[in-house]
Formats: sequence, C-alpha cells, structure tokens
Amino acid sequence: MSADQPKTASVPRLAVFYVILAAIVAVVFVFVINSGTKKKAQPTIAGGYVAATVNPCLGKVAPPLPGPPLPVTAPAQPVTPGPAFNVAQSGQFVSISNAAGSLGGKLRLHS
Repeated sequence: MSADQPKTASVPRLAVFYVILAAIVAVVFVFVINSGTKKKAQPTIAGGYVAATVNPCLGKVAPPLPGPPLPVTAPAQPVTPGPAFNVAQSGQFVSISNAAGSLGGKLRLHS
C-alpha cells in the first residue's frame, strides 16, 4: 500500500462501530420515551366564546345580520348578551382575537 492512498477501515472494526452506535441510539431512545411519560397535556380551551355581559375590553356586541326575516317555522334566534371572541391554542400558547380585529393578545396557559 502506498502512502498516498487512504487507509480503509476493516470490516470487524466497522461492525463494532455500528454496534456501539446502535446501542447509544437505543439508550437515548429509551431515555426520551421515559422522560415523556410523566408529562401531562395542557387542557384544551380553544374555541369560540361569547361574553356573558357587555365588556368594553372585548369589543362591541355584533349587530344582527341584515337580511330578510326568518320564516315562521325557524327556531327563535338567541340574543347575544356580550361580544364574541375566539381563543386559539397550541399547547401552552394561547391567542385571543375577535371578528372586528380590535382585540388581540398572546398569552401563556399555566395549569
């Protein structure tokens, strides 16, 4: 073998390397799975909400939609007591918005 050719790894040495690498991956996998079993998911609070009363912080109550009156066979439509707003959630991160775009906020949920 001349000095300018690279040295190649032997097959047994390469096999030992891959066995050690597989053992390390298995140990890390078991550690990660075991540490995740103690975690609890945040409660789901996402959705559309309507405030029970008028609240200036949440905006104005939306006026009824214009249009022809409903037929007499339609059920009575509920009166909205307060402004509507939307809560979006991704894990512990929560954002609040309303249809008018006048409300917005980013929060962090702690349980």
